[in-house]
Amino acid sequence: MTVFGVILVLMIMVDAVWTTLTTRGSGFLAGPLTVGLRWVMRTLSYKTGNRNVLAHTGTLTIITLVLFWLCGLWLGWGLIFLGMPGSVIEDGDMQPANLVGYFYFVGFTLSTLGIGDLRPVGDIPRILTSVAAFNGLILVTLMISYAIPLLNGVISRRKLAFHLSLLGDNMTNLVLNAWNGKDFRDLESTITLVSGEIIQCAENRLAYPVLDYFYSYEREFSLGLQLATVDEALNLLVSGIDKSLLPAESTISNIRKIIQLYLTRCHTAINHIEADVPPLPSLSPLSHSGLSLQSDNTFETSMAEFSERRRLLHKLVLHEGWEWADVSPA
Repeated sequence: MTVFGVILVLMIMVDAVWTTLTTRGSGFLAGPLTVGLRWVMRTLSYKTGNRNVLAHTGTLTIITLVLFWLCGLWLGWGLIFLGMPGSVIEDGDMQPANLVGYFYFVGFTLSTLGIGDLRPVGDIPRILTSVAAFNGLILVTLMISYAIPLLNGVISRRKLAFHLSLLGDNMTNLVLNAWNGKDFRDLESTITLVSGEIIQCAENRLAYPVLDYFYSYEREFSLGLQLATVDEALNLLVSGIDKSLLPAESTISNIRKIIQLYLTRCHTAINHIEADVPPLPSLSPLSHSGLSLQSDNTFETSMAEFSERRRLLHKLVLHEGWEWADVSPA
């Protein structure tokens, strides 16, 4: 029993350290647990048609993860002490603790509140009690150190998404809003401004995959949806607008690489989602704005080069609980 307890404690701590202190994502226990919970929440959302269910996934995931680690550690140390009969006794009548008493003793110890009205007997149980207390303190510290940057990451994503949404509520409006009557050069400063924030969100996503579980009620705060809208607007510019009107080629190339970085960081999460290449957007809404447009054949040929990229962005949009119509309305 003691051996099983030691193995369980080691597994919980390795999983917690892997999840909270590395940039390799969730641990080997936390990963399947959180993915399973997300599947349940997404299924409930689709079955009920209520997006509010999906929006609570992030909070519920963190609570579940914390309880899983705490209960796993509690059970593990309980098995360790149970494997040493008579290692814990009542402080008053000196009688050996019963099953409940052992876990009561372990819970008090892990919480660093002391040892309550029970105490360990023998050198090894005393040492193990100290180790368990340190173990509990370390786990609580890890959880706090994980939660704070995670919440900061959620705020950063929402801030960036809202900033991007101000450019336009869909890709056509984004293009029209960027047109100053002469060209699209004003778009360069905006792209440069948000590039660093997108990179930061991409790297945060690598370190904290649970960020994807914080779905938004409002489309303005959904980063995946806004990135897809920006990228599709760039496709429309590059493929459908006269080249002389566009921002510098290096500016467009750089923002594409940055969005691709974000897609790469999300690869594991969106890889299982089935999605087709979205239908081509229409140039008709732009024809009345005085813009010099490419021919339909040139537009279609150019857009074909972005088919796989657009399919991945479609996956990202579906992953965040939206539809492609939110990016490019018919």
